[in-house]
Amino acid sequence: MKEIEICVVAGRRPDLLKTTLESFQRRLLSHFSIIGAYVNIDPIFGDEIDKDRTVEVVRSYFSEAYVNTPATANFCTAVKHLWGATKSDLILHLEDDWIVNIDITPDMIENILKNPDVVQISFNNIHKKWDFGDGPFHQRRRRTKLFGLKIGPDRILPYFTTSPSFIRGSFARASAGLLDARFDPEKQFYNETNPGLQKAVKNYRNYILGKDQPYLVTDIGRDWRDKRHIQKCFVDGASVWQHDEMQSEPKP
Repeated sequence: MKEIEICVVAGRRPDLLKTTLESFQRRLLSHFSIIGAYVNIDPIFGDEIDKDRTVEVVRSYFSEAYVNTPATANFCTAVKHLWGATKSDLILHLEDDWIVNIDITPDMIENILKNPDVVQISFNNIHKKWDFGDGPFHQRRRRTKLFGLKIGPDRILPYFTTSPSFIRGSFARASAGLLDARFDPEKQFYNETNPGLQKAVKNYRNYILGKDQPYLVTDIGRDWRDKRHIQKCFVDGASVWQHDEMQSEPKP
């Protein structure tokens, strides 16, 4: 059975996390050997009781999990901390508000991982609206601009994500050392806010799994947020939650 570690970025939302872990346990984790679990619970949403309940949910699935409960919420710091703590060759990265719709098994990724340039395998979903017109990789083509005019050939710019995905452990740990905690961890791979990171990953690829299948995963956090009138916004290079009754807080 293929060995993996799991990283989970969460807030104080125990019921949502339970739904996520229950779904992934049934349709993905049960097909792999889980040799380590790392969970970050940022102090957003809920209260101290919800934090304790969230820890209990984690322990009910991974009794030996490493659980970090920082005093201050920071999405990028959470990702850096978890990725940097891993040891295995392959990790599963999750957020606390997704469910998986089909069984995902080792044989679905074995051939993909034979390509050493593929360092991430992301799960196709309706929310991302990924375009397969340029092949199975999550990437964009950009051309250099000079005085507002596009010149030279297109450059392929790889995109990496913090949505549910498999990530090579070596890539996750190297990226953790380069991520800048001031910015959104996903966007700084490509939006020029972190040139060192962007240069380091330029030759790697993120494979989108599930082109000819039903959508592999569903974001259940959107409905959760809508019911509570919470919006995710992008402010000064970072993703933040905004609510009419609370101040903005970094996204977990």
